Amino acid sequence: MCPLAGCRLRTIVCFCGIVKLLGEQELSKVNPQRLRKSAWSLTAIALVFGTLFVPAVKAGPLFFSDAIALQNDGFTSVPLFSNPGVVLQDLQVPSVGPWIIFEVTISGVVPAGGSDTIRGTYTQAGVSQVIDYPIPDNHGTLYPPFIEVFGFHDIGSYQGVPTTLTFDLLSSGPDFVIPSGPNAGQQVNTYTYAFTTQLPIPEPNTAAMMAAAAFLWAAKITLSSQKMCRFPLRSPKR
Repeated sequence: MCPLAGCRLRTIVCFCGIVKLLGEQELSKVNPQRLRKSAWSLTAIALVFGTLFVPAVKAGPLFFSDAIALQNDGFTSVPLFSNPGVVLQDLQVPSVGPWIIFEVTISGVVPAGGSDTIRGTYTQAGVSQVIDYPIPDNHGTLYPPFIEVFGFHDIGSYQGVPTTLTFDLLSSGPDFVIPSGPNAGQQVNTYTYAFTTQLPIPEPNTAAMMAAAAFLWAAKITLSSQKMCRFPLRSPKR
């Protein structure tokens, strides 16, 4: 099968490529006028062939892939479907707080003039964060397939927080194909993952240093309070 098959214009290119493969020496032996007629004949045959036998590309539903959690500063990828109940560690973002980052691949064909929305819903302790991304994007330049990145602010706890994450293509259904297990290949509408998140547990040395720093800080505050009580601020004598 020609690698360019699937488009009528590309089918014509395939026929022209066959002519090119004859080589300059062989083509030089052919009468130019006859060669032009043959080229037009090949083009006509290509058009008929493309019309009758090559199906036009049809718009279909959009699908999202298994969600991937990024761990260890993005160096480790954890598929959520094949790791139910997995414990994910938060990413500490300076001056922002703990975050969890996910990737999901969008595939399929957006109908001409159509659009869709991929929604991610992140729920902890009864509180949900909802993020919507339009397809195509707001600039009308990003079409599937592509990878969408979702980032959610996490509660942040060393004890672990039960969490759910739901993805849904709002204008497509079913929109998820179960990748493995007894129901592999089954199409469902939306999918919800369940896992636990927690803050990275400090190493023993780091934990000891943090405890010592906390003790010194508390002692400093206590001493400062006592000084303020014993020696209240007074106006300087003149």
